[in-house]
Amino acid sequence: MRFKLISMIIMSGLVLSACGSDSKVNQYISGEAERGISASGTNEISGPSLEELEEKISNNQYSNIETMLKDLFPVRDVISEGSDQQVTIFQARDLTVEQLSDRIAESIPPQKASEIQNNEQIFIYPEGILTIKEDPNENQILLLEFATLDFVRDHYSPNYFNGFFALWVLDEVLDVDDWGKKRMSKCTAGNCYEGYPKTDKYRSGNVGSLRGASSNTRGGGPGSGK
Repeated sequence: MRFKLISMIIMSGLVLSACGSDSKVNQYISGEAERGISASGTNEISGPSLEELEEKISNNQYSNIETMLKDLFPVRDVISEGSDQQVTIFQARDLTVEQLSDRIAESIPPQKASEIQNNEQIFIYPEGILTIKEDPNENQILLLEFATLDFVRDHYSPNYFNGFFALWVLDEVLDVDDWGKKRMSKCTAGNCYEGYPKTDKYRSGNVGSLRGASSNTRGGGPGSGK
């Protein structure tokens, strides 16, 4: 009888322990879901609707474009070639390029703005260059690709700006004489960045993965952590 009682106590403890473990797992999954990442790692985050975007912009006075992007949109990926050389890819959903670019430009006017070409537009700011375009793999998603000027100067292909800006504009912005000509001499065998996620050399290793808006995790591209 005594043996049976001890066995029952042990079994009860195991059951309670298992329940506690399941509870922790469920809490973890719920936390990840709240951050926009499902248990399977698939992309579940939507980003702000047009109404939410307009409300947030009207309720905040953003000091620069990078601050605004980080506050409003979830981070899709980050490609880093050093502390001052990186591209951050943000994500929006269920908006058109025109709707999104109009709201951004109204809130923080760019120094220069291209025309919209093939559902893509480029803004030049003092902090960097912003490209707004459709995700090539999912037309309901827009990508906001923000590159520091240092990254553009040292890694971008001049062909990236074809149809958007004359190369002399980039000479002025990047403070480099004949920047396009100098970069083209180095753009061989995929050595120049041509936009997310085209160039294998500059893929972070987590292309297509969604990172929460508050995530500081960087991609592991070439030169990462220099």
